[in-house]
Amino acid sequence: MTDENHDGRSGSGGSHNNTDVNTNPEKTGITNSEEIRQQIRHIALTNAMAHGGQTRHGNVLGKILGSKKDLRDSVSEISKMVSDTVSEVNAMPQERQAEMLSEIGHTHGQGQSTGPDGSLTNTGRGGSSNNDDQLPGAWLPPLEGAEYGKVITRFPPEPNGYPHIGHAKAAIINTDYAAKYGGRCLLRIDDTNPEAERKEYLAGINVGLEWLGIEFRPEDVKYTSDDMETLYKKGEELIQAGRAYVCTCKKDDISKNRMERRQCKCCKKDDADEHYKRWMKMHEIRYKSGGAIVRFRGDMLSDNAVMRDPVLFRIITTPHYRQGSKYAVWPSYDMSVAIEDSIHGVTHALRSKEFESRADLIHAILDALNMRKPRQYYFSRLAFDGMPTSKRVIKPLMEDGKISGYDDPRIPTLGGLRRRGIKPQAVRKFIESLGMTKADTVAPFQTLESLNRSMIDPQSTRLFMTKNPKRLIIGDIEGKMNKTSVDMPNHPLLEEMGTRITPVSHDMYISGDDFEKLEEGSIIRLLGLAYVVVSRISNVDEGSIYRAYGQRDKKPEEEEAAAVYADYFADLDVVFNARDRLEFYDRKNISISQQKRTALEMKIRKEESFGDEEDISRLKQKRPKTEEDIKMQWVSRSTAIPIRLTIPKKPFDGERFNEDSLVEAEVYTEPHFNNIKEGAEIQFVRFGYCRKDTGRRVIFTHD
Repeated sequence: MTDENHDGRSGSGGSHNNTDVNTNPEKTGITNSEEIRQQIRHIALTNAMAHGGQTRHGNVLGKILGSKKDLRDSVSEISKMVSDTVSEVNAMPQERQAEMLSEIGHTHGQGQSTGPDGSLTNTGRGGSSNNDDQLPGAWLPPLEGAEYGKVITRFPPEPNGYPHIGHAKAAIINTDYAAKYGGRCLLRIDDTNPEAERKEYLAGINVGLEWLGIEFRPEDVKYTSDDMETLYKKGEELIQAGRAYVCTCKKDDISKNRMERRQCKCCKKDDADEHYKRWMKMHEIRYKSGGAIVRFRGDMLSDNAVMRDPVLFRIITTPHYRQGSKYAVWPSYDMSVAIEDSIHGVTHALRSKEFESRADLIHAILDALNMRKPRQYYFSRLAFDGMPTSKRVIKPLMEDGKISGYDDPRIPTLGGLRRRGIKPQAVRKFIESLGMTKADTVAPFQTLESLNRSMIDPQSTRLFMTKNPKRLIIGDIEGKMNKTSVDMPNHPLLEEMGTRITPVSHDMYISGDDFEKLEEGSIIRLLGLAYVVVSRISNVDEGSIYRAYGQRDKKPEEEEAAAVYADYFADLDVVFNARDRLEFYDRKNISISQQKRTALEMKIRKEESFGDEEDISRLKQKRPKTEEDIKMQWVSRSTAIPIRLTIPKKPFDGERFNEDSLVEAEVYTEPHFNNIKEGAEIQFVRFGYCRKDTGRRVIFTHD
């Protein structure tokens, strides 16, 4: 992944001395112009330090305008400031750039940090990186011993499965801490288990990080398998120093001895030279796979079971996805992570809490080799109730055909979340909301849904959709139903989303749930179109197609099984008198113009003084028993688009797999569905948000 935008890492925050670039007090007409100039300077220095001492006008201008939207009316003046600053920064040696960046950081004092856009923020808890005034890392607590510009963290996924929400948490924490302190975060692929690792998983990691919006510079991407010779050298040093030995005991005996806290025969006998010979035999594959391992001389009496002579190297003859058959002896996680963190300069190693017991071992290995030790921090794992993330659980479900793959919308892999319609920004905000804590918690998925809802609502086109559809045919006694289409808003509050043309006909589909609400006299509000009044309901067999008619005195012979009869009215005036109508508007909080309100009030006075309401009373007697009208979405039958609706639910109820956790339904929607791009969000009115997965499939996101 390349840093194509040259946005670099956070720089320092602070003062400048008389040698600062571009301190010409030119009057620009911009409020606080020197403060703006200082931020431009900081952005330019930060960007230059991250890209070999050179920055670019466009990148700096984009960052300052992105962080200070009020400056967009002064682009020409800001552009001139940027041009002058970029020229001077690019002319400096990198040593001077680093000095100035450090000086800027000290002036602004403790408790503040800067991000890639160069502006300042508090570094305590709270806030979100998506806000203009909050930068990455603002939500994280301080790191002990952290020096600005010198912090190095790492995100070390193993390519043995597809990334999930837990990987997102680890990646965001590590990259945000690096940004918080103007440092670096390494992407280190810990690929030292050929039996489990594959190229497709590596590709999945890269795709997942790209989806999250996390980028790594090429020089910050490492592969543990590229350092095998270094790992071998360190293993030999441990053996020759008597701190490690080759064990040829059977696996069951090793486990039993560790449980009973007893040393095995291999540890008790033979000197370092003998164990070194065995080490060489391991590389010559003169032992069967699993026939010999290298163990660290720890403490077999330790209460921490990890320290009871753990494995450092083992024989694996399976070809490696990158190295092929070049190596047959592979380091354990504990050995590789200890050496890799040290040699790559990691200052703060942050990992999930299940690795906390391994801290003693990592420190012991590094002490035995006289190598530098990083500070170690731990955070709680991220899991959802009933939604597994473990590969040990997901893989059998795939093999048994219970889930479709690693992007099944029921599971919180990054692929599954994406297909479900969860936005990466919502994932970030959700992780930030949990904070940096070690407390064991099962996170509520509803919180993630709530954050996601606020993000997708302004982007979601509204469409009508009928689930379990029933046929509705509307009669037109007075000949008022003459529209062939209506213009519908794509969003009720956002005019900029435009409108869509929705076809109209006498023959429609309504949802089955809506049909169940009907009774004689019901007033049905067909959303965006008009009102119909149900005049009669007939009994039909379960499963029959229901139809609504307005021809009270006559019906075709082929429609004797019709269930509902209804009259079409284009306007509420036909159904309500003026007072009822005005009360209806007020009760429903429907906004009407003052002109319309005045007209209704005049009509009320006229009706109550002179009007004969016999015809209106006849209709009012058939009003619904409830005061509220029945709102219904609808789809014209001749133009309806059949699609498949997939509704994911939690796959597990406790330990039991829920066989009904994926509901599939055939539904109908408007023809405008064909104009919506795959991957876009839709809100089906009165149902919920869905993501268009393919040309004829949507996946329910949440309500």
